[in-house]
Amino acid sequence: GLTRPIVSGFMLGEAEKSSYITTGGARAGDTIILTKGAGIEGTGILAVDLRDRLAGKVDETTLRNAKDMLRQVSVVPEALAASSIKGVHSIHTPTEGGVLNGLLEVSEASNLGFRVYEKDLLVAPETRAICRALSVDPLRLLSSGALLITVDPSRADEVLRALDGIGVKAQVIGKVTVGSIRHIVADDGSAVTVDNVDQDELYRVLGEHT
Repeated sequence: GLTRPIVSGFMLGEAEKSSYITTGGARAGDTIILTKGAGIEGTGILAVDLRDRLAGKVDETTLRNAKDMLRQVSVVPEALAASSIKGVHSIHTPTEGGVLNGLLEVSEASNLGFRVYEKDLLVAPETRAICRALSVDPLRLLSSGALLITVDPSRADEVLRALDGIGVKAQVIGKVTVGSIRHIVADDGSAVTVDNVDQDELYRVLGEHT
């Protein structure tokens, strides 16, 4: 049933043990920073693959801007900028399952919890518009292009300044906590426990509409 080529691959490299930063390196009390926003790649794919279904629900300028979000998938500049700052303990790219699944991956790999505030999560207007039109949760949408960074609170501002210096939007979204409880705090102050993300919203929606 494939109608286009699919290419997959991987890369290997070498580094001094003391010089690389892992997903599982987060420490209790770390500040969590999100770059760019949730659902970057998923937004671009939906704008392209479901363009006909979005027509009339989302304006043309928004669809065009959403398609252009696919150019933001590289995270090399921001990863290099963040990793050069002492006090950065974990860097992770949320992909399938979106930002929520990325947070779970950091949390599980580090054997810690998190408390993240929904109001602080970066979501582009294009992502909000497309997700609203398709009844998609942007926090569970393919988020290649974003980074989750955990850093000693005393160094968080330094990381934000470094990212701003290379033109990358970033924001503090919460903190790493002791234990295994993973909370997203809603706008009304209620805390919702996040246990798992069963399926990326992109695959669900494409399955329903194609």
